[in-house]
Amino acid sequence: MFKAKCINHSFALDARQYINDIPIAPGYVVMAVIPDLNKLKATQAFQPRVPVSLLSNIQDFIKERCSPFVRFRVMNPRYEGVNFCIKVKLQKGRDVVFFKEKLKQDLREFLALGQSENMIN
Repeated sequence: MFKAKCINHSFALDARQYINDIPIAPGYVVMAVIPDLNKLKATQAFQPRVPVSLLSNIQDFIKERCSPFVRFRVMNPRYEGVNFCIKVKLQKGRDVVFFKEKLKQDLREFLALGQSENMIN
């Protein structure tokens, strides 16, 4: 595990139930656990998740130490997709197919790194 963020007064609804964060839920605490990004496989870099066994261990550890009146839940973060449209003009004589794929890959890597840096700060 790398970092954890506690969010109080939150139900932590899943994506199918989620509408907005306005409803306040006194007594509820959610802990979002973020794994160490340096130890992830390349396929996990876009939506890093902690194994369920570790989430369960954290849940048990915290529940033993917090008030019985707190409704505590440990979970992986919920990620939101980003859609955007860009226009690129290549220099004459450049391979359009190659640079289109190169740009897609570079954007994926940039967004993945930007996402992890935002979590760290």
